[in-house]
Amino acid sequence: MAKRELPDFGRVYDHHKWVHDRLLNWARWVTPGMSPKVSPMFRDYRSHAWQWHPREHRLACDPIEAQQIERIIAKLPHAHRESLRWCYVYQSRVSKACRTIGAAPPALMTYIHDGRGMVDLALRGGRWEVMMAERKERWNI
Repeated sequence: MAKRELPDFGRVYDHHKWVHDRLLNWARWVTPGMSPKVSPMFRDYRSHAWQWHPREHRLACDPIEAQQIERIIAKLPHAHRESLRWCYVYQSRVSKACRTIGAAPPALMTYIHDGRGMVDLALRGGRWEVMMAERKERWNI
């Protein structure tokens, strides 16, 4: 049985590069930290691994811009919102993301690219709802 080729989910169009950078900033801000379901015994535990390992340098995050992006993403349609969250924040298996969204891998790739385009439009002051309505008319969806 032949293995299916998956799309390259790391591919970013040239005109989406600046949105991609802002979405990476948003992902650094949103990325979940310690699980809230920590046993009470270990709630205040702090690792001393810093004594034995070199420090990890992290990129700075702009929280104001990240909150602006979060507001935009919260208003996106479900499939686009969840695909962007999968691509930038969760980064789990492709099959799990496809099941959650209810789409095949090529459609997931389309949702990611369209989601970046919607965030781009919203950041530039445009309305992505108009873009989606025009697309539905054009494709007779």
